[in-house]
Amino acid sequence: MGNGNMFIKGNRISSIRLVIGRLFRYVIVLLAFAGINSCSQESRDKEIKADIATKTKTDLNFAGVNYTVDKGVVTLSGNCASKKSKSEAEQIVKSINIIKGVNNQILIAPVVITADLPLKQSVDSILKDYPAVQADVDQNTIALTGKIKQQDIKQLLPALNSLHPNKINNQLMIE
Repeated sequence: MGNGNMFIKGNRISSIRLVIGRLFRYVIVLLAFAGINSCSQESRDKEIKADIATKTKTDLNFAGVNYTVDKGVVTLSGNCASKKSKSEAEQIVKSINIIKGVNNQILIAPVVITADLPLKQSVDSILKDYPAVQADVDQNTIALTGKIKQQDIKQLLPALNSLHPNKINNQLMIE
């Protein structure tokens, strides 16, 4: 009788070890997927920002608008000349299939098209690869805000300097 109980206890221990082993593998797979998912989200954010930059490059509704992307959510800020322009800007962004949402913080205010517009458009084209960075351009000066990784800033600043602005005011938070 003592040997029979040992056999049952041994099977239980083996079963418990098997379950723990399976749980451990499951947790490892989940952690790996979470890492892959965050990398793929960063790629999707870049894709979204690039798509916005392409769609809005010549759209005057975006002349006074900045945008960032974080985890699939696009934040619009700046100015539009009318409610209609604000709505059209939001609809252009919402037409991108992979976005999760739009946080529209655009204000209705006069938008003056200045000689800075070509520089702003060029800056926006460069920023398409930096989803959490936005830039305001005024009097040939670029003001950067948002978040960026240390290794990315080493590529961003020379690219912006190649546009020959008077100054770059870097207010970026390094992640």
